Amino acid sequence: MARPTAAMVGAALRARREHAGITPADLGAITGLAATLIGRVEAGTVAAGGPTLAALCAALGTTPAAVIVEAAEHRAVREARQVAADGPLTLTDLRRYRDRLAAQAQRFDEALAVLG
Repeated sequence: MARPTAAMVGAALRARREHAGITPADLGAITGLAATLIGRVEAGTVAAGGPTLAALCAALGTTPAAVIVEAAEHRAVREARQVAADGPLTLTDLRRYRDRLAAQAQRFDEALAVLG
């Protein structure tokens, strides 16, 4: 699975916040985080560290792992579409892409294990 960027994690958090029908200020009041920090995390200009991500996820009724997986899946889909748009794929191309994704998935699983 592709490793998500800060922008992808932020977009996943923003989608969950908007689905909950709350504003960044509301989320800030719940978590004790500044609404401006929440906005920067959602925009991907600041990567949410462990405690920040955990606080945001808890307030949104989810887990950091679920948000990271969602963001990684979106990235993997985008990368697959780009590979397909580059032209006809050979079996060798598909195997290389599969191997690259498998290596990324292993690193992702190791990171999730560290998170708990």
